[in-house]
Amino acid sequence: MKEETLASDTFKDLNISVGQLERVLMLQLENLPKRIPPFVNKTIYDWAGASLSGSRELFDTNSSTFVAELATLARMHFENCVNSVWLLQKKTRARYASFVFSSIDEDERSAGWISKIVKGSNSIYSRDAIGELSAIKSKPKDKLAYAKTLRLNINQIPRYPNLRDRCTEIGEYWEYGYITRYRQAAGWSHGNINTLIHFPNSPFMSDDTHGTGLRIFESIRMYIWEVLVLWNLVREIDEIIGGNKYTKRLERINERISIAVESNMIFSDHIGKY
Repeated sequence: MKEETLASDTFKDLNISVGQLERVLMLQLENLPKRIPPFVNKTIYDWAGASLSGSRELFDTNSSTFVAELATLARMHFENCVNSVWLLQKKTRARYASFVFSSIDEDERSAGWISKIVKGSNSIYSRDAIGELSAIKSKPKDKLAYAKTLRLNINQIPRYPNLRDRCTEIGEYWEYGYITRYRQAAGWSHGNINTLIHFPNSPFMSDDTHGTGLRIFESIRMYIWEVLVLWNLVREIDEIIGGNKYTKRLERINERISIAVESNMIFSDHIGKY
């Protein structure tokens, strides 16, 4: 019970920081440079908020159980924030178009694969595949028309880089986060055997009296990472829009986050994490 109370207090402190960061983010997006199309603002706000709200709901339900789900949401949140910084740093219209074009290309590849199933009349999936193919074909796919809406020549649209390359392009914090936390969190959704075997309550391990405490610790650690990623997104936008208008406010928010990090480390000592 002591562990869950400490976790609950840390979670509440983190949520105060999240609320403050979201308010700053809204102000920032209302004052982006004119070079950035208005629809990018909404995209970034939706990206930044979706996964965090999912994590909050999981914590409200039961913070000691959902480490794997939190890891998945944390990865989504990281990638969304990387995309946001990548779009805003430079050539926003061209980069946004490359993002859309990559989705169109993926749809076209999927359509090609599904068409083979549709043509194979003996396949038990043929009927379902027809519906899937119809859904893909109903999506907009005219790259030239889309480029024109952004006032771009189609030849100006760059190749959409993979996530690792996007992280490298936008800065060391993001590249380091990809190499360490993002890849580590991927172990939960990709079935990394080292992650699964050595985690408390794994069927491969005997009962661990510290199991609940360790799950809570890992859950909070994952959520702290999400909050720090949001903090760094807001800091990056502060630099991009110029003037570092929110520097002082961000420093105060960071102090509160640091208290939560310290609390979790004390918690880890209590349960014998290290």
